[in-house]
Amino acid sequence: MISIGKVRDADYYLTETHADDVHRYYADDGRTGEWVGSFGRELGLTGEVDPADFRAVLTGLNPKTGIRLTETTVRVHAFDAAISLDKGSSIVRALGGPTTRDQFDEVLGRARDDYVDFMEQWAAKVRRGHGGAETLDGGGIAAAVFHHHNSREGDPQEHLHVVILNATKGPDGRVTALDTRLLYRARYTAEAIFQASFRYHAARALGLTYGEVDRHGVAQVAGIPETVRREFSQRRIQIEQAMGKRGVSSAHGARIAALATRAAKSEPVPDDVMQAEWRSRALQHDFAFEDLHAY
Repeated sequence: MISIGKVRDADYYLTETHADDVHRYYADDGRTGEWVGSFGRELGLTGEVDPADFRAVLTGLNPKTGIRLTETTVRVHAFDAAISLDKGSSIVRALGGPTTRDQFDEVLGRARDDYVDFMEQWAAKVRRGHGGAETLDGGGIAAAVFHHHNSREGDPQEHLHVVILNATKGPDGRVTALDTRLLYRARYTAEAIFQASFRYHAARALGLTYGEVDRHGVAQVAGIPETVRREFSQRRIQIEQAMGKRGVSSAHGARIAALATRAAKSEPVPDDVMQAEWRSRALQHDFAFEDLHAY
């Protein structure tokens, strides 16, 4: 439930499943995001993401000085780590009231911070020496985090986009590209830490219980009927149907089916409108948020 895609330039980014206009997807829909990471703080990138600063770093510029961020030219200025929660957790936020949503977002923030801490320790490295043969500790990461609540099909799908700048300061004081091999090597362990952190804090703050953890480190919220999960998994159903028509079952086949059935991103829908629709759809299966707490 994690993917890493390259942000190619200031206009488009690519992941395994979609490509969108970065500015519209991130900066113009009211979800302005938040800067995280110790290298970001050193650059003065803190708090709410300013769209102009975001556009600048995606073209390789230091938004505070207007000069090139790294000493050497890099081809990819940022990487998009997309992390999704299990469907049950997404349903909890979708059906819950304002207090639940606030608690949920606080829990998600703690899991995000644990993810960032891990990436700073294990993936924020630089390459030095002849041919970049030596890997040294970097000065942390700079990342813009965007929290989105729904899938392209309008289903509850809590996910984060952690847009990690391809830059950090080495122990020699030089700002250069990350050793990006480590972003990919660390991604599954990082996700397992993120998911475990979320479950721990969600259990304490929201009283949720979870089932068995799968091989990806993900577990489902207990007490939500499978019919309700399927109701809010329209994108998954689309992909499964496309795979069935093609007679494929591999991960590669799933990626091809996802691309083939991908819809254009629609205009943002106000949160209160989406939540009302989600509650109505859940009631069609005789399920409400209160039923979860009675479990």
